Amino acid sequence: VGTVYVGSRVATVNADMTLGPITLTADSELDTGDNGPLTVGGITGSGFRLTLDSGSTPGAGTMSLDSADNVSVLTVRDAGGPVTLGGPVGAGTPGTVTIENSQEGVTFNGTVDATTLTIVDSQGPVQFNGAVGSGTAGDIAVTDSQAGVVFGGPVTANNVTLTDTTDGRTVAFQGDLTVGTGLTVSGTAADLYNVSITGSSNSIPGATTFNNR
Repeated sequence: VGTVYVGSRVATVNADMTLGPITLTADSELDTGDNGPLTVGGITGSGFRLTLDSGSTPGAGTMSLDSADNVSVLTVRDAGGPVTLGGPVGAGTPGTVTIENSQEGVTFNGTVDATTLTIVDSQGPVQFNGAVGSGTAGDIAVTDSQAGVVFGGPVTANNVTLTDTTDGRTVAFQGDLTVGTGLTVSGTAADLYNVSITGSSNSIPGATTFNNR
């Protein structure tokens, strides 16, 4: 399969978009409207930004991405259906990885390396099956995760900040957790979410605050 070169916004109107391996030549966006499925092969970012958008209609607009290498900012935005990222994300020169407004969940099956990993307003569960931060220990922020987040593999980070997950839901670190600077769990008296740290070897030498109460 040949390589597709992308250097701008590529869009369909509520229709499928299927692309093989991609090399970015400028900041780009792949957009399938309000409910079109989006399937992309491995991405070589060359230091550029990439936004993926498959709409916000619940149950529609599935998204699949093989891998992402050397993307300065990778944003998965408005995914109505399940999102699967199969291979490594952030290999090479890692940048910022942001998950926004995922309706039915996001699954990372490979490693994830990012200077900043942010999960914002995810209505479906977010699952990391591979190591996070094994190559680059960046900052991890989870804000308003409505169905919980599971880090199934080891996590290495500079800072971890958890802010307001839905009551009764859990942010779970199932593998070893290593935080270089600090872990902050924010909340108020009304924020009754859970944080689970069950790795066999965990290290947080800096300031640690739990306010999920």
